[in-house]
Amino acid sequence: MNKKLLSAFAAAAATISTPALAADAYTLEDNNGYTVSVMEMTQTEMRDIIVPIMDSQEQKPGMTLEEVRKQRAFYNAYIREEVIKIARDLGYNEHRSRSFGMGLSRLGGRFYLRADASLSYDSTEFNPNVSTPINGFSPSAITSFSRASDGTGIRSCGILMSDEGFDAAEWYNDFTGENVQSNALPAGYSEYFRENAQWVERTNCFFVDGKVQSEYFGARQLLNAHYGQDDMEAVIEFVNFYADTYARAVENGYMKGEDLHLVSAAIRAAVEDFQKQDAKLDQKDIWTMISDKAAPSTSRLQSLFDKHEDEASARQELFVTENTAPVIDAPATTIKVSFSGM
Repeated sequence: MNKKLLSAFAAAAATISTPALAADAYTLEDNNGYTVSVMEMTQTEMRDIIVPIMDSQEQKPGMTLEEVRKQRAFYNAYIREEVIKIARDLGYNEHRSRSFGMGLSRLGGRFYLRADASLSYDSTEFNPNVSTPINGFSPSAITSFSRASDGTGIRSCGILMSDEGFDAAEWYNDFTGENVQSNALPAGYSEYFRENAQWVERTNCFFVDGKVQSEYFGARQLLNAHYGQDDMEAVIEFVNFYADTYARAVENGYMKGEDLHLVSAAIRAAVEDFQKQDAKLDQKDIWTMISDKAAPSTSRLQSLFDKHEDEASARQELFVTENTAPVIDAPATTIKVSFSGM
């Protein structure tokens, strides 16, 4: 990228006015003195930052690797600075605002820009051109620990969260890769899928040890939040269905990773432990279980997996067979999009 192109990009970026965003700011804490400041943004809020910078400068084909890197760096730096501005407006100091900027710009930034000017996004990148419950790194959380100039410790966690309003079938499709009909699941599952994902990402703000723990404690928080409410039994049914969903995704190879087969068992363990509660817990009580290392043992999870694997597989096979969405033939279309970042 030559100096003229860089200057044009920088000048265009300077003229962009980002709309005011309603990012959420809150603090999570346990009973052992651990506190973390959280800044949570939705996909739409991140998209509102990205779209103006996308349209400010048309990308040139045939760029060198160095030029691509510079273009990408400008793009990510723009996102970072806009997030920092929002954090300041939410009342965070400079150190914490920059921590949020670094984390959320990574969740919403670009890492695989190609020199041929292709606008295809890698599966791990947030893609502002599409709208899906799971989009690149979202929903996801990045937690950081740093120190201010006076030595004060700073724990911050940025969450890029899915938008509200996605159909439950969309969540299921994104989790499993299976295309089921929009009316395949109860309408309330749409809200439960999102709420569960939100709790899982908040759990990740506590530096949990992998997906098995984050899903266990996320499910515990979801269930606990509905303790004693009219929909408590419906939420229990949802969480059991979600465990089946995860088992399906691992079984068909859509989700891959070490020990992921135990995630469904961890979710079932959360239901078992919740049903032993004789009162609603404070959020802090469940977060404290993380530092107290009260997650279920691997042997218990393996036992639950062995007990439920075959039945879960059969239930999911039947569900998909009965609810597979019909394939609609449509003419191929070409979408042209201008690009203004890196």
